[in-house]
Amino acid sequence: MRRVNGDLNKLAEEWIEEHRSKRTTSGDDGEQEEDFIDVLLRVLKDPDPAGYDLDTVFKSTIMTLIVGGTDTTTVTLIWALSLFLNHPSSLKEVVDKLDMIVDAPVDMTGAPGLTVSKAIPLEVLVRPRLPAYLYELTKKA
Repeated sequence: MRRVNGDLNKLAEEWIEEHRSKRTTSGDDGEQEEDFIDVLLRVLKDPDPAGYDLDTVFKSTIMTLIVGGTDTTTVTLIWALSLFLNHPSSLKEVVDKLDMIVDAPVDMTGAPGLTVSKAIPLEVLVRPRLPAYLYELTKKA
C-alpha cells in the first residue's frame, strides 16, 4: 500500500510539474487548451490554502478525482450487469438487435430501431451510485 501510494504521489507530482513547465514556456495568455490541472494551477495561487501546502492540495484533488471516477464507473458497470442478469429477456433482445447490425459500427443516434439499447444506459443511470456494501451496512444498522 505504501509503495502504491508513493507511486501515485510521484505520478501526480510529475503531472503538476509538467503542467507548470508548459505554462512557463508557453506563457499564461489563455490562448492554449487547458485541462483540469491547468485550471487548478491558474485558479489556486494562494501559497497557503487553509494551512496546507499548495502541491498537497493539487495532488489530493487529482487523486480524489481519479479514485472517485474509478469507483463510480465500477458501480455503474456492476448495476448494468446486474440488470442484465436479472432480466435475461432484455439481454437477449439487445444481443439480437446488435447481432443484426454486427457488420457496421453501432451508432446510437442513427439507429431508431435500437430503442432497448438506448434505454439501458438511461436505466443504469437512475440506479444508486453507492457501493453495494454500504447498502448492506445501513440495512444491518
